[in-house]
Amino acid sequence: KKLSAMDADLTLAQDIQGKITKLNMLLDALGDEMHGAKIGGNNTSLSKQFVNSNNCLTTTLEDSRTKLYAVASGVMKTIETQQSLQGEKQELIEKVSMLEGEVLSMEGELSLAKERVSSPNPTKITTEEWDLAKELDDLSDLKFGISNTLELLRRLEGA
Repeated sequence: KKLSAMDADLTLAQDIQGKITKLNMLLDALGDEMHGAKIGGNNTSLSKQFVNSNNCLTTTLEDSRTKLYAVASGVMKTIETQQSLQGEKQELIEKVSMLEGEVLSMEGELSLAKERVSSPNPTKITTEEWDLAKELDDLSDLKFGISNTLELLRRLEGA
């Protein structure tokens, strides 16, 4: 039973590592998207607002990435050292909770950015709006995966 609990911990840790890797790829793609995004036309006020939004979001993404790497290294440490299982599980729960918080925060930032690039014409969707909607959708999938992982971890802790 002790061995199967360790195997479950290892599988969970690898699963979380995969999710963190996926989130980092999303962050990279979004960062590239935000750096490359341009708004056509002569609406300099909107363009300026978009550039400001870009700068805020880029800073937020960099902060998130730094924190995610810290979580990733913590998860790798958990994989490498399978001692004091109870304490490690608690630590893992805290780190996954932190990751969940980061995802929620990023989701809020993306929603704001999407609002800023939304077309005033509801029948016309801007490219930026479409891309951000896709990022939000991917983030939503990731959030669901993290929630499930967290629930599984908490159940394991009780076992």
